[in-house]
Amino acid sequence: MPDEPERFSVPDDIIGALSDRVSELTQHVATLETELDAARKRIAIYEEFDTTVREGLAGALRSAHQIRSRAEHASQQILVQARDERKLLLKEVERLRDERDILVEEIASTRRGGLSALRGPRRELAPAAQEPAADLNPAEMRSMATEALRGVFTELLDDIRTEVRSAADIAREASLAAEQVRAAQGEARAAQEQAQEDLRRAQEDLRNAAEAQRGAEQERLEAALRASEERTRADETARAERIAAEAARPERIAESAVPRFGVTRRDDIAAQIGRDEIGARRDAPVTQQGEETGPRTRTIVLMLSPIPSFARLVEIERRIQSLSQVKSLYVRDLNGGVASLVLGLRVPMLVDEMGAAIASLTQPRLAVQRTGADTLELRIEGEAGVA
Repeated sequence: MPDEPERFSVPDDIIGALSDRVSELTQHVATLETELDAARKRIAIYEEFDTTVREGLAGALRSAHQIRSRAEHASQQILVQARDERKLLLKEVERLRDERDILVEEIASTRRGGLSALRGPRRELAPAAQEPAADLNPAEMRSMATEALRGVFTELLDDIRTEVRSAADIAREASLAAEQVRAAQGEARAAQEQAQEDLRRAQEDLRNAAEAQRGAEQERLEAALRASEERTRADETARAERIAAEAARPERIAESAVPRFGVTRRDDIAAQIGRDEIGARRDAPVTQQGEETGPRTRTIVLMLSPIPSFARLVEIERRIQSLSQVKSLYVRDLNGGVASLVLGLRVPMLVDEMGAAIASLTQPRLAVQRTGADTLELRIEGEAGVA
């Protein structure tokens, strides 16, 4: 007999421990919700960063295209100018060759003519010296002819050097133009390589942003799954507590009834408790035909289909959360266009009542397909499925 009070106090300890565990799980769920909000903010930042990267990439491509167009236009102009100058140089070289041939012929004719070719210029240059010329001997005449030829050759060489120098200047200018063309082509290639490098960096940034967004979505799904599992375990624990408390209640009543009557007839006490329960059931109101007989619940598992994308699922989740009856909503799974969500209610409700409340939404239009004890299957009207 002294050990029986200790045995009957064990459920109280279990209930206390379970209550502590439920408090811990509630705090953990709150932490997960905070992490989920942070993940959503990161996703928003990634989406904004994605837009910025795309705008930067478009600007870099436009700049590269403009630089390349300007370089090609400049190179074409320089090339056309170089071709025109080359034609002019060829014509000038041809003219110089003709003049050289003419000069060679004149020199040859001058050599063949001897002194007769020099008499005309001498008469023009020194008409007053005609009379003393007859007195000159042949040696003096040869020396004078040699001096005259030397002067003619000197003038011819000066003219040839001048023309060759001008031709060299033109060739040098053509070389400079060709160098400018090559430099412009090099700048165009460098600009194109820089644009390609910017494009590769932008693509790498886009890939990193997409990977970060996928990681954030995966973290959000995992956090939602963990939260739903923790909440399910908490509900199961609370249900086990209630069952344990209800199971311990008759024993406590029987234990308290023993000292009241001053006897130890447990069979009589149990019989009295059974009669009380039968009377309570007899006095309970009878359910009329056609009245709802399903159990009321605080947790409902929603099955939504078809879901074309995760963004569409988030939008539908926000619409359902806007209902006043909804306390919490977590995504448990998304596979093949079918999403599984855990719906927490503020007050216990029938599954059919909650289905009617969700079906009253105007956007999106949801139709009830099937209901269970704590499950509700809905179909989105006018929504395309996953390919």
